[in-house]
Amino acid sequence: MIQSSDTNMLAQATTVAGLSIALSYENAAVDRLERRLSESIIPEVREKLNRHLVQTREQQERLKERIRALGGEPISERGRLAIPEPP
Repeated sequence: MIQSSDTNMLAQATTVAGLSIALSYENAAVDRLERRLSESIIPEVREKLNRHLVQTREQQERLKERIRALGGEPISERGRLAIPEPP
C-alpha cells in the first residue's frame, strides 16, 4: 500500500522535474535573447529585447527559488527552443 508520505515525495519529485524542464527553456531563452540583442541595431527592438531579457532572468530566478524550496537543485542545462520559420 502506498503511504501518504510516498505520495507526497512522488508529487514533489514530479513538480521539481517539471520546474526543471521549464528552467531549461528559460536558460535557452536567455541565450537566444542575448544573441538577438547583440545582433540588433534598431533602438526600439533593442529596448524590447532587453525588457524581455530582464523578465526572463526574473523568471529564471523564481524557478530556481521554487526548485530549491522543494529540495531540488536548479539545473544549468538548456532546452531546445524551436527555430521560428515564416509561414
